[in-house]
Amino acid sequence: MDLRIGGEDLWSVNPGHHTAGTFPEIEPGKRSVFSWGWESGMDLPPGASTVTIFMQPDAGGTSLRLVREGLTEHHTARTW
Repeated sequence: MDLRIGGEDLWSVNPGHHTAGTFPEIEPGKRSVFSWGWESGMDLPPGASTVTIFMQPDAGGTSLRLVREGLTEHHTARTW
């Protein structure tokens, strides 16, 4: 993960299943936005969806809220 605007976001979810995306928007301590998709063999390619993580101080810690966009109804039913 290269947490800067334009940086890459690469994950190995399971052996042989990798995701890829980039960070188009970052507000340190408030919000991070990254594109998301499977690198190969899946029906949601890199950049096809977006994940936004909102951060807010909460009782000595941080509260997170995730918003996922760009999914079809099929993907929403399967993954979130």
